[in-house]
Amino acid sequence: MLFMFLYKGLWLCFVAYPLWRNGTLKGSEAENWAQIFILIIIPIIFTPWKYVFKTYVLGKN
Repeated sequence: MLFMFLYKGLWLCFVAYPLWRNGTLKGSEAENWAQIFILIIIPIIFTPWKYVFKTYVLGKN
C-alpha cells in the first residue's frame, strides 16, 4: 500500500505535473495514466494513518 502511494505520487509529481504545466498532457498517452493515478487520493483519505504509523513505523501491534 505504501509502495503504491510512493510510485503513483512520484509519477504524478515528476511526469504528469510537468506535462500539465507545459500544456502537453492533454491528448497524450500520459493523460490516461494521470486520470487513473489521480485516484490515489481516495485510498489516502480512507487509510487509517494512526494504525499504519503505529504498526509499520513504530512496530507495535
